[in-house]
Amino acid sequence: MSSPIFGIVPPMTTPFSTDDTLDEAALRAETRYLIETARVHGLAVAGSMGEGHALDTDEVRRITAIVTEEARARVPVICVDLWNSVQASDHKRALALHEALLPIWNAINGDNLPANVRYCQELQGQKAGVPRAPMPPTSPQQQGPIRRALEAAGLL
Repeated sequence: MSSPIFGIVPPMTTPFSTDDTLDEAALRAETRYLIETARVHGLAVAGSMGEGHALDTDEVRRITAIVTEEARARVPVICVDLWNSVQASDHKRALALHEALLPIWNAINGDNLPANVRYCQELQGQKAGVPRAPMPPTSPQQQGPIRRALEAAGLL
């Protein structure tokens, strides 16, 4: 599914069993919950919140397949379009997707990442509150690059 990114697109955690294998039932349940109950607008899989750095290629493939199957095209699954482009050797499309997402990540990444995500929500008209101490709020020096990254991506 190729759709514009908008609204709430949470980074999914990757559930593991005590034997360190993927808990497929929990992943399916979380996917359904996020779409049907939380009513998110998309899902991001196998990223930093999903321990993507610790996943092997087969695990990323399986996680992506499960979430895509459970999503049933009701919401976009971020990473799938990029992954499919790489697998199809459509490196031009993959690079374009990477270049679209990377500036947003670079703008929000920092020790106060949750505060920066809240700032993004506020810019999009969603009241997000303030971060709890000791996390600092998004600084004025961070606000400009974040706003510009979201504008460049067509999210504002």
